[in-house]
Amino acid sequence: MLQNTATLQKRYQQFIQTICANEQVFALRTCIHYENEQYAILPSNHEEDEDGEPVGVLCFWSSAARARDCCHEEWADYEVATFSLAEFLESWCVQLAGDGLLICAELDRNLFGWEAEPIDVLLDALGELKRIGKNIPLQSFDDIAHLERELRQILEDD
Repeated sequence: MLQNTATLQKRYQQFIQTICANEQVFALRTCIHYENEQYAILPSNHEEDEDGEPVGVLCFWSSAARARDCCHEEWADYEVATFSLAEFLESWCVQLAGDGLLICAELDRNLFGWEAEPIDVLLDALGELKRIGKNIPLQSFDDIAHLERELRQILEDD
Protein backbone atom coordinates (compact mmCIF):
# COMPACT_ATOMS: atom_id res chain seq x y z
CA MET A 1 0.00 0.00 0.00
CA LEU A 2 1.62 3.20 -1.18
CA GLN A 3 0.78 6.54 0.42
CA ASN A 4 0.79 9.54 -1.88
CA THR A 5 2.58 12.76 -1.08
CA ALA A 6 -0.65 14.77 -0.74
CA THR A 7 -1.97 12.39 1.95
CA LEU A 8 1.29 12.50 3.91
CA GLN A 9 1.51 16.28 3.61
CA LYS A 10 -2.08 16.65 4.83
CA ARG A 11 -1.30 14.43 7.84
CA TYR A 12 1.75 16.59 8.54
CA GLN A 13 -0.38 19.77 8.50
CA GLN A 14 -2.85 18.09 10.86
CA PHE A 15 0.10 17.10 13.08
CA ILE A 16 1.21 20.74 13.32
CA GLN A 17 -2.33 21.94 14.06
CA THR A 18 -2.95 19.26 16.68
CA ILE A 19 0.33 19.65 18.58
CA CYS A 20 -0.17 23.42 18.70
CA ALA A 21 -3.76 23.10 19.90
CA ASN A 22 -3.03 20.40 22.51
CA GLU A 23 0.52 21.51 23.39
CA GLN A 24 1.74 17.90 23.50
CA VAL A 25 3.92 15.74 21.27
CA PHE A 26 4.44 12.00 21.52
CA ALA A 27 7.31 9.68 20.66
CA LEU A 28 8.21 6.05 21.23
CA ARG A 29 11.12 5.12 23.47
CA THR A 30 12.57 1.99 24.93
CA CYS A 31 11.01 1.03 28.21
CA ILE A 32 12.47 2.51 31.37
CA HIS A 33 14.21 -0.74 32.38
CA TYR A 34 16.65 -0.45 29.47
CA GLU A 35 20.01 1.07 30.38
CA ASN A 36 20.26 3.49 27.44
CA GLU A 37 16.99 5.10 26.46
CA GLN A 38 16.43 5.03 22.70
CA TYR A 39 13.71 6.56 20.57
CA ALA A 40 11.94 5.25 17.49
CA ILE A 41 14.12 6.12 14.53
CA LEU A 42 14.10 5.07 10.89
CA PRO A 43 16.39 5.61 7.91
CA SER A 44 15.21 8.41 5.64
CA ASN A 45 13.53 7.52 2.37
CA HIS A 46 14.69 10.79 0.79
CA GLU A 47 17.86 12.18 2.39
CA GLU A 48 21.41 10.84 2.53
CA ASP A 49 24.43 11.97 4.51
CA GLU A 50 27.84 12.78 3.01
CA ASP A 51 28.71 9.05 2.99
CA GLY A 52 25.62 8.17 0.96
CA GLU A 53 23.87 6.59 3.96
CA PRO A 54 20.24 7.43 4.78
CA VAL A 55 19.87 10.19 7.36
CA GLY A 56 18.20 9.17 10.62
CA VAL A 57 14.58 10.17 11.08
CA LEU A 58 13.13 10.46 14.60
CA CYS A 59 9.38 9.78 14.74
CA PHE A 60 6.81 11.97 16.51
CA TRP A 61 3.02 11.83 16.73
CA SER A 62 0.21 14.18 17.71
CA SER A 63 -1.54 11.58 19.89
CA ALA A 64 -0.55 8.74 22.17
CA ALA A 65 -2.93 6.42 20.32
CA ARG A 66 -1.21 7.05 16.97
CA ALA A 67 2.18 6.45 18.54
CA ARG A 68 0.98 3.30 20.31
CA ASP A 69 -0.31 1.96 16.99
CA CYS A 70 3.33 1.74 15.85
CA CYS A 71 4.42 -0.36 18.86
CA HIS A 72 4.95 -3.55 16.89
CA GLU A 73 7.80 -5.49 15.30
CA GLU A 74 11.10 -3.77 16.19
CA TRP A 75 9.26 -1.28 18.42
CA ALA A 76 7.09 -3.85 20.23
CA ASP A 77 8.88 -3.19 23.54
CA TYR A 78 8.74 0.60 23.23
CA GLU A 79 6.47 2.84 25.27
CA VAL A 80 4.84 6.17 24.53
CA ALA A 81 6.74 9.22 25.77
CA THR A 82 4.97 12.59 26.12
CA PHE A 83 6.62 15.99 25.70
CA SER A 84 5.27 19.47 26.09
CA LEU A 85 5.12 21.48 22.90
CA ALA A 86 7.67 23.91 24.36
CA GLU A 87 10.14 21.09 25.07
CA PHE A 88 9.59 19.65 21.59
CA LEU A 89 10.24 23.00 19.91
CA GLU A 90 13.08 24.30 22.10
CA SER A 91 14.92 21.06 22.76
CA TRP A 92 14.03 18.37 20.26
CA CYS A 93 13.74 20.40 17.05
CA VAL A 94 16.83 22.48 17.77
CA GLN A 95 18.90 19.46 18.88
CA LEU A 96 17.86 17.28 15.95
CA ALA A 97 18.72 20.07 13.50
CA GLY A 98 22.16 20.34 15.08
CA ASP A 99 22.60 16.57 14.86
CA GLY A 100 21.64 16.49 11.17
CA LEU A 101 18.58 14.31 11.78
CA LEU A 102 15.08 14.64 10.35
CA ILE A 103 11.64 14.42 11.91
CA CYS A 104 8.93 12.06 10.73
CA ALA A 105 5.46 13.27 11.64
CA GLU A 106 2.48 10.95 12.07
CA LEU A 107 4.15 7.74 10.96
CA ASP A 108 1.50 5.11 10.43
CA ARG A 109 1.50 1.39 11.13
CA ASN A 110 2.86 0.77 7.62
CA LEU A 111 5.79 3.14 8.31
CA PHE A 112 4.53 5.93 6.08
CA GLY A 113 4.95 9.47 7.38
CA TRP A 114 6.04 12.96 6.38
CA GLU A 115 9.79 13.59 6.66
CA ALA A 116 10.79 17.17 7.43
CA GLU A 117 13.77 19.20 8.51
CA PRO A 118 13.47 19.99 12.23
CA ILE A 119 13.83 23.72 11.56
CA ASP A 120 10.91 23.56 9.11
CA VAL A 121 8.80 21.77 11.74
CA LEU A 122 9.76 24.45 14.25
CA LEU A 123 8.88 27.29 11.87
CA ASP A 124 5.60 25.63 10.85
CA ALA A 125 4.62 25.21 14.51
CA LEU A 126 5.52 28.81 15.30
CA GLY A 127 3.45 29.93 12.31
CA GLU A 128 0.47 27.88 13.52
CA LEU A 129 0.80 29.25 17.06
CA LYS A 130 0.76 32.79 15.65
CA ARG A 131 -2.20 31.94 13.38
CA ILE A 132 -4.30 30.70 16.31
CA GLY A 133 -3.09 33.49 18.61
CA LYS A 134 -1.49 31.18 21.15
CA ASN A 135 1.67 31.87 23.10
CA ILE A 136 3.29 29.07 25.08
CA PRO A 137 5.72 29.43 27.98
CA LEU A 138 9.29 28.74 26.89
CA GLN A 139 12.37 28.04 28.98
CA SER A 140 15.08 29.74 26.93
CA PHE A 141 13.13 32.46 25.15
CA ASP A 142 10.81 35.26 26.26
CA ASP A 143 8.02 34.10 23.93
CA ILE A 144 7.46 32.48 20.54
CA ALA A 145 8.21 35.74 18.72
CA HIS A 146 11.64 35.86 20.40
CA LEU A 147 12.32 32.23 19.41
CA GLU A 148 11.28 32.94 15.83
CA ARG A 149 13.51 36.05 15.61
CA GLU A 150 16.51 34.12 16.94
CA LEU A 151 15.86 31.24 14.56
CA ARG A 152 15.50 33.49 11.52
CA GLN A 153 18.71 35.31 12.48
CA ILE A 154 20.57 31.99 12.62
CA LEU A 155 19.15 30.98 9.25
CA GLU A 156 20.18 34.32 7.70
CA ASP A 157 23.71 33.93 9.04
CA ASP A 158 24.12 30.49 7.43
